[in-house]
Amino acid sequence: MTASHSIKVTAAAALLVLGFGLVHGQARAAGALAATPGPVVGISEAAQAAVPARVTLALARDAGTGSSVQGLGIEPFDIIEPMLAAIGLTGEGGVLVQSVNRQSPAGRAGFLAGDLIVAVNGHAVHGFPALAELLAQADPGAVEFQVVRVGEGPADLARRVEASAALGNRDAILALADLRLFGIDKRFTPDSALSLYEQAWGLGDARAAYRLGKAYLEGRGVDIDLAFATHWFRRAAASGFAPAEYELALAWWSGRYWTGLSLVGDPAEAAHLFEQAAAQDYAPAYIYLGLASERGAGVPVDRQAALDWYDRAIAAAVPGALVRRADLLLGGDDHNPADMQEGLALLERAAREGDVESNRRLGLMYLSGDGVSLFPSKALRYFEVAARAGDAGSMLQMAQVLSAGYGVPRDTKRGLDWYFRAYQAGSGDAGYALALAYADGVGVAPDPAKVAGYLVESIRRGSSTALTDLTDNPEGWDLPVRQELQRLLQVSGAYVGAIDGIIGPGTLRALKALAG
Repeated sequence: MTASHSIKVTAAAALLVLGFGLVHGQARAAGALAATPGPVVGISEAAQAAVPARVTLALARDAGTGSSVQGLGIEPFDIIEPMLAAIGLTGEGGVLVQSVNRQSPAGRAGFLAGDLIVAVNGHAVHGFPALAELLAQADPGAVEFQVVRVGEGPADLARRVEASAALGNRDAILALADLRLFGIDKRFTPDSALSLYEQAWGLGDARAAYRLGKAYLEGRGVDIDLAFATHWFRRAAASGFAPAEYELALAWWSGRYWTGLSLVGDPAEAAHLFEQAAAQDYAPAYIYLGLASERGAGVPVDRQAALDWYDRAIAAAVPGALVRRADLLLGGDDHNPADMQEGLALLERAAREGDVESNRRLGLMYLSGDGVSLFPSKALRYFEVAARAGDAGSMLQMAQVLSAGYGVPRDTKRGLDWYFRAYQAGSGDAGYALALAYADGVGVAPDPAKVAGYLVESIRRGSSTALTDLTDNPEGWDLPVRQELQRLLQVSGAYVGAIDGIIGPGTLRALKALAG
């Protein structure tokens, strides 16, 4: 069964998605899908009819899109071998799509969960790094993706995997558990998934123990339980499974390793496990070994070793690697002066590839003239890329620059819009700015109730600016605002005094309690 679809998104957008997920496993070398798998004994005709077939997806890339395009909107699987083996594609490689944001360019265009990206412009995709490199090198114009899809998509994929799992195939059992845990075919049944993982572990599959560890770590289908997460990661790591070694290293690194009595951390243990994972070419470990060498965390301080690890991480397209190397170069030390030129070039490269942090950082640099020429309009362009990718801090910066007209034409309406967006994205300081807008009637009608509501929520979200203002200058707010503020605090149970608008010790205690 062969289908042909034309997807109109951008190659730049396709590249951006690669920054949203960890690069876990190293996919096997991609080979040609020479022929459709033949009949399998014991699998129903309906399941066998859902065969893998190549689908061509034509993506349009405009020269002007650059870093202004949001991500494609897919998340890749970290382990692809079980799924491929379950559908008869053992040895095939590529990037397997775990989920698609239906509101994203990919979702609107027709990408499906379970699609396996195997080629870009005729060049084989051997895994995540190859996909990143091919997309970065794509010229403006049409970019052709080759995707392997089972039948019509997720439902057919599930039928084929279920049929293989029913025969007791260990890879298929693990693949079916993935389908159930991540809801690939919209049937999200975590209890069934966990049972299947335990069944696969009983057959000796370390990948199943790793999946169980991730489930307890992330709260997928179960309550978050770091003790159980550690237990399962240790069992998988005992079999030499690199992703599990990496997760245990992260636990030691971040102080959440469960000893049986308490949560502890140990940089030396973390570095040792990162090294074990790196010895198996598990790329995410590279960036942490770079950080460990840079900081002397569990290993001796070694700037050159840090740079070498970051270079390996960059070559493997590990998200954040460009920024970490740039940080090291921009910072310098007693023996090595800052290298502004190369550090800036790395940040700009990461920004072109859609990295949110680098776009925010470059925006701040050009806004303040830190190491670069003061260039507010250029800062605004960088902030907008990160803001449109969902970064609340960049949304706030956009709002502040536009509202103040700092180096750009003043635009109160757009500024207010970005304050609203930043607030919706969780920014407490944006809530404080909106309280000021409603208090002064800037771009909106004055509304004491909204002023009080935004003040309370901004403090709840951690805005020290809002708390300091109310503590040091309560009379700067109109009496109706202060009364509504007390009423809201009373409703929340934080305040039991009179609704008199006097911001005294009781009201201040309630506000500080609200701030945590």
